[in-house]
Amino acid sequence: MRVVATKTATAAWRAVKDIETYHDNPIIAMRQREVELRYRVPTDTEVARARQIHALPAKERSELHSKASSYATHTMRFAEPDAPRTEKVIIQAIRIGDQAIVSMPFEVLVEIGLEIKDKSPFPYTFLIELANGGYGYLPPPNQHELGGYETWLGTSRFLPNASPLLTRNLLEMLKELQKVN
Repeated sequence: MRVVATKTATAAWRAVKDIETYHDNPIIAMRQREVELRYRVPTDTEVARARQIHALPAKERSELHSKASSYATHTMRFAEPDAPRTEKVIIQAIRIGDQAIVSMPFEVLVEIGLEIKDKSPFPYTFLIELANGGYGYLPPPNQHELGGYETWLGTSRFLPNASPLLTRNLLEMLKELQKVN
């Protein structure tokens, strides 16, 4: 941690020393939204598999995957009739001069960050993940089709449309911020 902190501080110090021009009174503005996302509901097949995993001896469960029991428990919990079906999450967009910072309460897969940067009206846009909460991975829809760790119900609990919905909202907020004088 100290090595990374030292390297980061050194790089920042060098960058600050090389600044030739700056705005001493940049436009600063912010937008924040609560966006309601829908939870995934496990299929009957997923619930049956979770039950099978729970029925295995501990040694056999751990040989499947170190987190097999945990994921089976998540599956069963999300299948409960009284389990929550939606949750509101906070996202933010901040403007500082000609730069923008957006935040999401997820571990965001790189494609999402690159899409936001590419479509942002600002020349410099940065994404901060795990801001205002930690809801697991946020894979784009195509990753749900491929499967993989980041899409498992134990690590990604919202429907595949969550990332496009959040991305659309963040881009709308960035456009609003661009109009601020």
